[in-house]
Amino acid sequence: MYWETSNPHGHVSVYLGDGMIISSDVARPGYVDVIPASDIESKWGGRYFGWAPPYFPKGA
Repeated sequence: MYWETSNPHGHVSVYLGDGMIISSDVARPGYVDVIPASDIESKWGGRYFGWAPPYFPKGA
């Protein structure tokens, strides 16, 4: 999932299902946590951009 944030690079996370994502720095700076996807908007003011399915090239 992708968000536009105050960081020029935005924010990217992995969707786990049931509205939960795995993401870094949102709940605790310097850590990876499982959090509600809505926390990116409510805690950082991010604007949801969208998502993309995973891509696994042959041999990867």
